[in-house]
Amino acid sequence: MENNNPGTWIDETDIQPTMMYLAGLRDDYVPDGRVISQILSRPNHELDRPSTVRLASCYKQLDSSVAVFGASPLIADTNAVESSSSGDATYHVVVGALQWLEAARDYLAGAVKHQLTAAAFYGVAIPPFVAGGEAVACGFLVEAATVLARSTTAASAHDVVWRVMDRFGGVRQVRAELASLRTTTGED
Repeated sequence: MENNNPGTWIDETDIQPTMMYLAGLRDDYVPDGRVISQILSRPNHELDRPSTVRLASCYKQLDSSVAVFGASPLIADTNAVESSSSGDATYHVVVGALQWLEAARDYLAGAVKHQLTAAAFYGVAIPPFVAGGEAVACGFLVEAATVLARSTTAASAHDVVWRVMDRFGGVRQVRAELASLRTTTGED
């Protein structure tokens, strides 16, 4: 998917943490949004690090329902519903791939939002190697969702699942998220 509107990506969830930051206040919970450091005249040192800014920008691509990661699964799911495979085979494989993407996204986005909140409100540094690695993982998930949206076939869905499993499959939390999702939806 092409970005025809470059610049700082924000949505409604970012307004509250930004206002709290500007007022010098803290919440007793971790918001889904982030402090919009790009609009601040003097963000704290931890928010102003280039690696943190890149991570925050990629986080918005994972977290916003209208960003690339939010839109691509909808496109893939719609394409899968419209497929004419025997016994809805393509649909079932694509839904499985989307569940893997969702579990990996939930795990990564959860970690990143805690780090961004700690950087903004407590001055906790996100080490550049951690921010860089998470930004790469974030970009990987955005690209995997885009691949699935562009080519919604059983083969592309299998490829996405194996790529996500290879990158995130050894992480217990992702597998737990997926198991929880399957339990919630009644699948197994």
